[in-house]
Order: sequence, then C-alpha cells, then structure tokens
Amino acid sequence: MSSSTAQNSISSDALTLAEGAARIIEQRPHEATAAVLVDRMHIAEQHRGHKISAHLLGELMGLLHLDPACTLMVAMPEPQQESGGYYEDGPERDRALARLKAACRIAGFSPIPETDVWVHNGNQWLEASDAQTDTP
Repeated sequence: MSSSTAQNSISSDALTLAEGAARIIEQRPHEATAAVLVDRMHIAEQHRGHKISAHLLGELMGLLHLDPACTLMVAMPEPQQESGGYYEDGPERDRALARLKAACRIAGFSPIPETDVWVHNGNQWLEASDAQTDTP
C-alpha cells in the first residue's frame, strides 16, 4: 500500500467515524465535550480473548484526561489480516468480522443503526430503543 493510499484509507475511515459521532452529537449537543475516534486497535494474538479492550480504552480516556460521561467514543469494526491489510469479501472475512463484532460487544460497543459505526455503551449515547441487534 502506498503512503497516499494509506493516508486516503485512514482519512476515509476517520471521516466515517466522525460522521457517526456527529450524528449522535447533533441529537444531544449539550452532552458531548469530546469525541474519541477509535480508528485502529491491534491486540497481539497472545493477548486476544482476555477481554482487555475495555480496560485499554479506559486507560486511554485516563491518559487523555477525558470524562467518560461527556466523551463520545466511536469505532468501526473491520478485521485485519495477520499479515496486515483488509480481508477480501468472502467467508474468511465474514468469520473474522463476526469474531471482531463479538469482541466489540464485550468491550462495550453497540452498532449505530443504519451505519457501520459503533458507539461505546459506557457513554450512554444510545437510548435502549436505538440499540440494534447485529448477530453475525
């Protein structure tokens, strides 16, 4: 991947995350003082399955001195191959995406209806009626 392709990819993902965050902030403008766009997160294989994502994200909030009650955290789950890069569409990607979505739910994220963006439940940004079932 060339540097310009990588830059465009990151910019495109960040734009999608920002649009998802903006959609929520527009609904509750007086509640958000900050937003965290989780564009990439890599957990080494030996640490996967130990439910550490929520802990790491909490540590990030602390390091940034952000109030979790007033900070919107959004992500867009997309599995990456071990060698790097996206999966091609197909059964292997579908299995990887299902595992990633399960991990996101465990970390406290829920999908925003009609988007590819997920929001962290600890923020209380989604009403119970807004929650979407997204079973793989």
